[in-house]
Amino acid sequence: MSLILVGTNHQYSPVALREWIIANHKQSRYWLEYFKNKFSHIEIVVLSTCNRFEIYIRKTTHNTPDVKDILSCLAEQSGLPIEQFQRNFYCYRNVNAVRHLFRVACAMDSMLIGEHQITGQVRDAFQLAQKMGTTGTFITRLFQNSLKLAKRIRNEADISSGHFSLGSVAAEFVTRIFGTIKDKNIVIVGTGKMGANTLAHLIGSGAKNVTIINRDITRAKSLARSLPAVRVKPWSNLSDTLVDADVIITCIAADEPILRKTDMDKLAAIRTNQPMLIIDLGLPRNVEQQIGELPWIHLYDLNALETVLIEQNQNRKRELAKYEYLIDEYVDEYMHWLNMQTVVPVISALRSKLHNLAESELDWLDGKISDISAHDRELIEQMAYRLVQKILHEPLHTINEQTKNHRGNIYAGIVKKLFNLEEESAKHKANTLK
Repeated sequence: MSLILVGTNHQYSPVALREWIIANHKQSRYWLEYFKNKFSHIEIVVLSTCNRFEIYIRKTTHNTPDVKDILSCLAEQSGLPIEQFQRNFYCYRNVNAVRHLFRVACAMDSMLIGEHQITGQVRDAFQLAQKMGTTGTFITRLFQNSLKLAKRIRNEADISSGHFSLGSVAAEFVTRIFGTIKDKNIVIVGTGKMGANTLAHLIGSGAKNVTIINRDITRAKSLARSLPAVRVKPWSNLSDTLVDADVIITCIAADEPILRKTDMDKLAAIRTNQPMLIIDLGLPRNVEQQIGELPWIHLYDLNALETVLIEQNQNRKRELAKYEYLIDEYVDEYMHWLNMQTVVPVISALRSKLHNLAESELDWLDGKISDISAHDRELIEQMAYRLVQKILHEPLHTINEQTKNHRGNIYAGIVKKLFNLEEESAKHKANTLK
């Protein structure tokens, strides 16, 4: 068995590459179907967020796909050279892949260290794969353990202060630039989770003049209902609303930019080059990048917001580092279980074969001795059973101990050869994976 992780995140790839992945095939469902149809024998989970895209695949050791096959598929779908994916994607195998997932689920590898959202995203990715039938025994155990570990660390770690969302980071970013935001006209485009979260933090920071715009105006009105400082404008009023805006925060799902340079050029004359701050939280990006070339506009995207996170992340890294020992424990526990799955069919096959031999010999004995008493027959059965157990003890103990050192499959292979367990082992393996 082999576990492969191929992925990229905010540290390894530019926004443009992550943007392509989401913009062109933004649903994890697409990738699950694509890889499952291409490699039918695999287990697969796809974790896709605005800052991360990872493919977890469990396969039999000698079968495809391998890393190159996965990267080739991504290159083929994108029309980009495979070298770009080789540069910007990381790959982990087996124990390293397990460790990486556990750290991801515990928000140790996030742009926002310790964020709440990533654990839910891992859970959603796993549940979608389950629903689509792309998980099996190995992947299921792996993701269940990752979520169990994440819950434990969240309950124990002291990381309650500071940011837990990009919305809160965006709000602080605005405050840092303007000092006070009470007199600033702020426009939020998008009322999803990130838009709602951003709005809440802006109001908490003292914003008194906020306009929210969304394609679904009913949703926007629902969000603004209890907030007197918030106005709602229809989508058709977007251009007019931007005329007086000091700050624009975009966080809407869109395949194409909703703000283009030509739009901002039209505003320039009306605003007489009054400075404007635009924060683009969308992925794909909501704002055409050429807008940042305008001298009166300060444009920041997801990558730029990392500067706000550095100090806060360092504090959380120090706190979460105390729990690396738990990561190690959970990794060791999973790997031991995983290695045991390789040897369990051999152990079961050996036990079954020896017990069958004992029963066969007892049947032979019954044919030779007709006047044996029930008591004596029971004693002979007990002796046969005890003999089988004693013969089994040493090889099974050795296999179990060697499994802890990741060598159990070697010893199991020797036992399988010595006792000719190929067919019997295959039966037990099939039953184990049902």
